[in-house]
Amino acid sequence: MTDLVSHDAADDRLVKARRICEQARAAETSGQCELADHLFDEAIQLLDKPPLDALLADALRWKGTARRDRGDTQEASDLYQRSIEVARATGAKSAEAHALNCLGIVAQRRGDFQSAEVLYDRASTLGIRLQDHELLGMIGQNRGVMAQIRGDLREALVRYEDALRAFEIAKNQQAMTWVLNNLGMLHDTRGQDGESELAYVRGLDLAVRRSDKRMEGMIELNRAHLRLKQDRLDEAEACCSQAYRLAASRGDYLNAAEALRCRGTIERRRGNCDGAHATLTLAISLANQCEDVLLSAEILRDLGKVCVARGERDKAKDAWQMARTGFLNLGANADVRDVSTRLDSLQ
Repeated sequence: MTDLVSHDAADDRLVKARRICEQARAAETSGQCELADHLFDEAIQLLDKPPLDALLADALRWKGTARRDRGDTQEASDLYQRSIEVARATGAKSAEAHALNCLGIVAQRRGDFQSAEVLYDRASTLGIRLQDHELLGMIGQNRGVMAQIRGDLREALVRYEDALRAFEIAKNQQAMTWVLNNLGMLHDTRGQDGESELAYVRGLDLAVRRSDKRMEGMIELNRAHLRLKQDRLDEAEACCSQAYRLAASRGDYLNAAEALRCRGTIERRRGNCDGAHATLTLAISLANQCEDVLLSAEILRDLGKVCVARGERDKAKDAWQMARTGFLNLGANADVRDVSTRLDSLQ
């Protein structure tokens, strides 16, 4: 009788924890980040006792991703490591594979592409064995991002299109939104403004319908960059302001830094170089806090432009040298060439 009661209690605990995790994920998506953190902690506390269940590995990973998306890179890494430990202890191969993919994203953000590739390989091996097509789509998308950073736009396009097909088959609208955002950026880089806008509009529609505030903000920000390129400053400012508002409401330092970078460019283009300098200085502080090597290098490049406009050539040189180092570490060859040309112009 005692064993039966204990078994029933454990089942009740799992049911309750699963319900709380669902509520936490919904809260995170809709921008209620403090509530999401509280609910994730409540679920983890329920689950983190013997006998361990694979759901604990999932809960740890879901919380890690919520923190990662807001720029808390180290906390996310710690949660993913713990998720892998629990997954291995409970024999949950799917949870292990997904956590390995997430650790790959952390390594990618930090500019350690070699470690990211190793982690993606390990996750792919498990994903193929488990026939987890959604996971393989996620890994393909992440590798597409790395290919785009390195300037291999053909490989990036193939990766993104394959991932989008996988997510469409799985009817995973959240993941479709991620890929459409990346496709929009890729088309922008290739100078295909019309295709870029179509991808953003489709992704934004999915994000709004799902009340996905994070992706809504990211797509608005990328639309702002597209309008900047087209010299439509007022429209760019409107998109940028919306992106910053959404990021600030979520406590999302990473996307706030991205929005500030965009705002700094708008200010510089309007001739307000002092305002641009202050804005970009704040942006790079947030980017460094989030350990995002690519974003830090991009902001430093923008900061160098502002310094030149202010007549501060030595400061521009320092900013561009640091930016070049960041791009070199990432293998972002096109960006390295761009910054090197700017440095040569100072001679």
